[in-house]
Formats: sequence, C-alpha cells, structure tokens
Amino acid sequence: MNKVSGGWAINLPMAPGKYTYKYIADGRWMTDPSNNLRENDGQGNHNSVVFCSNHIFTLKGFRDAKKVVVTGNFANWNPKEIAMTKNSAGWSLPVYLRDGTYAYKFLADGKWMTDPANPKIRKDAQGFDNSFLEIGEPFVFQLQGFTDAEKVVLTGSFNNWNRTELLMSKTGTGWQLPYVVAPGNYEYKFIVDGRWMPDPANPFTTGTGEYVNSVIALKATHVFE
Repeated sequence: MNKVSGGWAINLPMAPGKYTYKYIADGRWMTDPSNNLRENDGQGNHNSVVFCSNHIFTLKGFRDAKKVVVTGNFANWNPKEIAMTKNSAGWSLPVYLRDGTYAYKFLADGKWMTDPANPKIRKDAQGFDNSFLEIGEPFVFQLQGFTDAEKVVLTGSFNNWNRTELLMSKTGTGWQLPYVVAPGNYEYKFIVDGRWMPDPANPFTTGTGEYVNSVIALKATHVFE
C-alpha cells in the first residue's frame, strides 16, 4: 500500500463479488478497523469482508423506522439477515448477486412488505406476494400437458427444493416459467397438484425408483460423447 496523508491506501480494480481481506502492518495481520463487516476465517480469527456490488436494494421513505432488513431466497428468508443503511432518501444496501432469480422482501421494524419500487411481484404457492429480481438471461422451464391441473410448482437444487416459491403459469398447451439461473448443473422436478414428477420431456435423470430427478446443464461448457 502507499503512504498518504491520513494513513495508507491502494486502488485496485475488482470485479463484482464478495472478498475477504486483511492488512499486514510491519508483519502484523489485522482486520480493517474502519469496517465492521467481518466473518470467521475458520481458524478462530476473523477476516474483513467487502462486497463489490452489482445491485443496490433501496427502500424510499420509512425514515422513522428503527431497523429495515432485506431478506429473500438468497438468505434462506432469514428475518435477521441483512440490515440496510439509513440515508437521506430512506434505506439502501449494496450487494453482489450472481446470475439468478431472487425473491425478496423488506422488513421495516418487523413488518414484511414487497418492494414498492419494483413492479415484478409473483405469488408463491401459499398465496404470498414476493418481489422478484432477475440478473442474467432467463431459461424457460416448460411442462407440456396437465392442463386440468390447478397448480404446478417448479422446484430444484437451484432454489434449495423450495416447494412453494416458483409457481408456474398455465399456457394453452401446458405450463411454463421463465427463470434466471446461474450457469451450472441442476436437478429439478415439477409438483403437479402436490404430486412430484421429473420432466417427461428431459431424457437426462439421476437417481432410481421413486427418487428420480431431472438433470439440466445451463450454459454447458463441455459435452461428453
């Protein structure tokens, strides 16, 4: 680092993401005294954490609230997960989110609410409204037929097998749901009126007997032949 009038500094170009770091002052390792965001390093000590953000959650108003939290499927819906910072316009929180689809809500002093500035709201299978944020290009999951079904849910390893979050939309020939998922290999199933089933149009599966999941590779980087 370079010595400056107020201490030490260095400018580093960094891609969006989460980074852990420390300073080494004359051989002595130390966390950043001006950064309260830390995590355990697995060795009984702590590292400072910085996020080079690619999205900023904002909630205008509610300046009388004592605490505002944003949570969603990226935080397992933990109501105590990520506290926002108060500013002149309301509340904000810069974050890094990889490509994917994120359901979320705000909690203002414990009161749940969708994002008033985001028109993308979907009901989950329990009838609750959630705000949705998509980063990246969507893949359209489709299930042909079953037009007499009342409810079809998509679930898989990409959303921790949540049974209620991804309610599919009925079309003239079946059901579909555009959904942004980061590149990778995933297992998934459909839940048709409570009955779990693999994708009948997808020949790639894993498991045996009653425990068979469909497998999909999004933005595949290699083909075994």
